[in-house]
Amino acid sequence: MSFLDVAGKLIFYIIMPLLQSTLADFTFTHYKDNLLRLRKFGIVGAKVVTSISKCERACIEHRNGCQAANLVPIRKGLYSCELISDTAFTIPVDLEPAKGSVFIQKRVLPIKQMEHWQAQSGAGAVAILKARCELECQQLCERYTNITWPCQTIQYQEGNCILYAQSILHQGWNNSMVNNYWTRKLSIQGWIPIFRAYRDSGLRVYDAWINKSINLGSGEGVSPLLEDQSIWKLIKQVKFSMLSDNDEVMYIIFNATGSTPDDWFNRDRIVQSNYNNVTSEEYIPDDIRMFSAFGLENLDFKVRRSFYAYWHHEGCPKDMGWSVVLDESSEFCPWEQNNTQPSFMYCSESDPCLFTTMKFAEMMVITALF
Repeated sequence: MSFLDVAGKLIFYIIMPLLQSTLADFTFTHYKDNLLRLRKFGIVGAKVVTSISKCERACIEHRNGCQAANLVPIRKGLYSCELISDTAFTIPVDLEPAKGSVFIQKRVLPIKQMEHWQAQSGAGAVAILKARCELECQQLCERYTNITWPCQTIQYQEGNCILYAQSILHQGWNNSMVNNYWTRKLSIQGWIPIFRAYRDSGLRVYDAWINKSINLGSGEGVSPLLEDQSIWKLIKQVKFSMLSDNDEVMYIIFNATGSTPDDWFNRDRIVQSNYNNVTSEEYIPDDIRMFSAFGLENLDFKVRRSFYAYWHHEGCPKDMGWSVVLDESSEFCPWEQNNTQPSFMYCSESDPCLFTTMKFAEMMVITALF
């Protein structure tokens, strides 16, 4: 064995462990100096590691009750791995993690792929947690927004819930990665948005809803939350609404229990609306089948009315209802001609009104209550 081989083994097996141990002791001593932080955060040990997965493994192998870990960058490729006795749900609200740190909940595997995502994105995760589904991951994102580092983006895959402090539209995210992520949006009155569309965007609203289409560049389409077909069964109510200048100008809330994405928009399921008489016997539609998400379609005249809350037809000038989405500029009734695609029309009063007198909204949103 050559001198270089001996020296190499000496450095690898003796000197490097000593250096890592010394640096780990220094790191842990640093936190012992701040006893208040130590008590609140429950740090039970520290170790120098070179990757997220090695920090997570250190927590799993720790014998003194490690439940989570905080990975703090020291320099490129080297991290201080803080081993923590508390779970992700007992983080003190006044804790401000170091820049670039990642909170890891115990036994969240595999995370090798997450390291690859993080390295590519440059955005940096703030937490890696366990979640049973994307909905639970979304709820964790909402919870972490109340802490000093707000969650803006989530990634869910195979039980891993990865929370990011930056939006997917951050310049470091390329288009191939955007499809895997969903930017957290503030809920409207506590409801979770599952679909949105903007006037004059060119989107065919009903087709986008049924086909679960999404355009993250514009923020339109269906939330990836609905890619998991079992999620719909967890929804209790669905709210259809239109907005202008960020103000809600109309809404109808439907009972979603036992429904499907195709049939929840049904007059018999209405539980609340700003139109108090929408369920009144006085205003039963003359064709109840058209009070639906599919609505009315006539290819000969390019008629495409979806999410159609109407009362009755008595010729174009006398058609009455509460709201409608126009996916085509029709050649039939004058009130649906020469409109941008899509257009969102609604009554500004509580009673059904003539479609010729309806106003136009800027945005349509579908939100869900779980």
